[in-house]
Amino acid sequence: MAPSRAETTALAVTAALHILRQPDTQRAGAELEKLISTSEVTPTSALHWG
Repeated sequence: MAPSRAETTALAVTAALHILRQPDTQRAGAELEKLISTSEVTPTSALHWG
């Protein structure tokens, strides 16, 4: 099994590629908004990122 950091990196890359594949900036923004609104990332939790 891969280390959790590798799993997290793979997930982030997959999400970024999904957003970048959108045909225009409005759709990319909408996809990014969905990702952010459903995540549990807070300024405090972001401080713990590698």
